[in-house]
Amino acid sequence: MLTRDEFIARTECNATASNDTFQNLDTNHDGYLYRKEWRKGNQAFVNKDCNRDNKMSRVEYFTQDCV
Repeated sequence: MLTRDEFIARTECNATASNDTFQNLDTNHDGYLYRKEWRKGNQAFVNKDCNRDNKMSRVEYFTQDCV
């Protein structure tokens, strides 16, 4: 069983790793992921691009699939 502090530390570590992943994928550093920057399949991109603007915001990236 984890203590509260251990749980928070792991949660913060996971959030930091995910944020780093978004930044690494965002090769032009404009705050959005485009299909050419996306490394997973096309359907995975479509599932995350909730507003269908052909770019994925940080919010879309960190939320569950919208489909």
